Amino acid sequence: MKNPLIKRLPRELKGEIGKYIVLFLFITMMIGIVSGFLVAAGSMSVAYDESFEKYNIESGNFELLQKADDDAIKKIEDGEEKIKVYENFYLDKETKEVDSTIRLFKNRKDIDKICIMDGELPSADDEIAIDRMYADNNKLKVGDSLTVGGKKLKITGLVALSDYSALYSNPSDMMFDALKFGVAIVTDTLFDDYGEADLHYSYSWKYDKTPADDEEAQDMA
Repeated sequence: MKNPLIKRLPRELKGEIGKYIVLFLFITMMIGIVSGFLVAAGSMSVAYDESFEKYNIESGNFELLQKADDDAIKKIEDGEEKIKVYENFYLDKETKEVDSTIRLFKNRKDIDKICIMDGELPSADDEIAIDRMYADNNKLKVGDSLTVGGKKLKITGLVALSDYSALYSNPSDMMFDALKFGVAIVTDTLFDDYGEADLHYSYSWKYDKTPADDEEAQDMA
């Protein structure tokens, strides 16, 4: 006996061809979207993990009310967990052209290194390099001027700071704000010219032996 589906299936496909084409295109599109998302997420995850070594990202940080002397730093470094401590001082200054706060750092060459995405780092005392996301959100670009803490500065570069992958001004914030908060790099001389009135004595540390997992990192911290 012949299978009746042999004739029925071609007739059904022919009669409902539009429906099946739509279903085929929908399934193909969804597979493409999900596959692209998984590939992109995997690539970003690998790049993020590699950035810890490439930019020597800190293991943690702490802030003091005043600058620590050399003896205090040595005691911290020679404690139970061997670490290296780096100065990572910063200043929070208001901007004039846009309603925002900029966190200023000196050029970091040892810890939390800087990724230059456009332009270059400042070389003169009237120049500044700002976070790329902050710049995009506030319609700023290389060559524009930005008044920071009363000083008019020329934007020479767009950067990403490795310890600010998300622009949280405080660790306790529930949501980051890349519109009204940004980070930036200025020359050592300009940074010192702002004075110490608003200076935050922040220190970053790096373990000599990297923790095996998050649980060990918490114990070591």
